[in-house]
Amino acid sequence: MSKPGTFYVLGAGASAGLVPFTAGTLAFVRQRYLDRGMYSAMDAPPSPLLDRVVLEPMVGEWKMGRSHPDDFLVEKIPLSTLELLAQKAWSPRLQGTVSAQYSVLQKVARPAVFFTFNLDGLAKWYLRHRHLVFEPHGTVDRVWTDSLEFEELLESSLDFRLPSVAPKLLPGPEPSQITSTRPYVEARTYLRAAPAVVILGYSFGTFRGKMDDSESFEYLLDALAKQQCPIFIVDPNADSLASTIEEGLRCRRVIPVALRWEDFASALTPFLGPHTGFAALLGDRQLSAVIAAYGLRLDRRA
Repeated sequence: MSKPGTFYVLGAGASAGLVPFTAGTLAFVRQRYLDRGMYSAMDAPPSPLLDRVVLEPMVGEWKMGRSHPDDFLVEKIPLSTLELLAQKAWSPRLQGTVSAQYSVLQKVARPAVFFTFNLDGLAKWYLRHRHLVFEPHGTVDRVWTDSLEFEELLESSLDFRLPSVAPKLLPGPEPSQITSTRPYVEARTYLRAAPAVVILGYSFGTFRGKMDDSESFEYLLDALAKQQCPIFIVDPNADSLASTIEEGLRCRRVIPVALRWEDFASALTPFLGPHTGFAALLGDRQLSAVIAAYGLRLDRRA
């Protein structure tokens, strides 16, 4: 999984612990919107983002008996405000100290290729000096989310939509032409020549049993159809996606690796010094120590 030229596909799981998943995003949006004290009286227009960030996770909470008394207000959130708050939730601070999740990725054999579907910008920020990074879905508008005047911008968003500065695709079905855009076209050559492909924490935007990112899924299958390289799926629920890809490629070279990336990276980082590569971990003693450290982290989570 760590050879020069390896192609890494990153999803939300790569930034787990740094950027909230859907439930955490809803909690952030709910709190920040309700804290404003000014709410829309009109029903929010239908939108893929509203469905995925607000309504669907809200229904999930209701089914578990965790309703919130003010959810009737959050359901009416203006789309412009929702877009701004969702992007704010996905805008972790970019700082010099690299987190474990990306520190480990910095140390994979270089040059590697990272194809990140995350809007948070973390992969480019931490990996761009060592590896090649593509952002096929773009990035959040940090000119707004990192602004010192964010609270004023948030209040303004109740009445009008802030212009989109950075190209981005917010959660929802991919447009049919997306794989004709520059990141996909440029990455295809690297993907077809990769000695291995690692899909890390990415489920192709599965929503209500279907893939939002179906165009990207077909793109991946098409590029790998004539390849013989191994494909690693790193995710707590790796088996499901591994089976889907094997069925699509009609092959048996997909390897599920069921683990929580944020816990594994944190367990692995102490064993990777500034000049220590993955080869140093191949001894039985080192591997046993890493596995034990990972187990302890899982036990604390339980």
